[in-house]
Amino acid sequence: GRHALQSRYEKLGYDLEEDALNRAYRLFSILADQKQEILDEDLVAILHYGAMEDVPVFLRLSNLTVQCGANRSTADVEIQTQDGSKKTGSGEGDGPIAAAFSAVDSVTGLAAVVEDLTIRATTPGRDAVGEVSLVARIDGKTFSGRGASPDVVNAATRAYLHILRQLAPVKTTPTGEVVRCDF
Repeated sequence: GRHALQSRYEKLGYDLEEDALNRAYRLFSILADQKQEILDEDLVAILHYGAMEDVPVFLRLSNLTVQCGANRSTADVEIQTQDGSKKTGSGEGDGPIAAAFSAVDSVTGLAAVVEDLTIRATTPGRDAVGEVSLVARIDGKTFSGRGASPDVVNAATRAYLHILRQLAPVKTTPTGEVVRCDF
């Protein structure tokens, strides 16, 4: 349980306060439902990629459904906005990641040009946590984002939303006026 998790983090050199331990335990429980074995690398990934999961953000991925195969890939997303409302969108693309990005674009009204997308396993094994690093350009500005999940399409979508969250406060209108994005 929670005490065993705290003990393991201490052995790894992390002294977590109660709030951080509660967040880590919640994310650990979610990951344990997805993976058979949780490794030390998974625990570190939880700290680095999930520690701020409950902090208010402009856009948070609530649900992602992707279909891919012989035809064009399709995706449906549900995104929670800063005010707590949920918005849904759909998209399609040449592959599952492109379809997921298109679905996010249908919610936000934005479209980023992906310049670099890198996927790497942060843990060993078939059920490894995938880390996605993404560089994209929006309105002539370059942004980078990161996401992690056992599902790399989910991780890529989180990285894409990370980029859009950075853009949200600095969106400019066609007339050059800086406005706060209201997705």
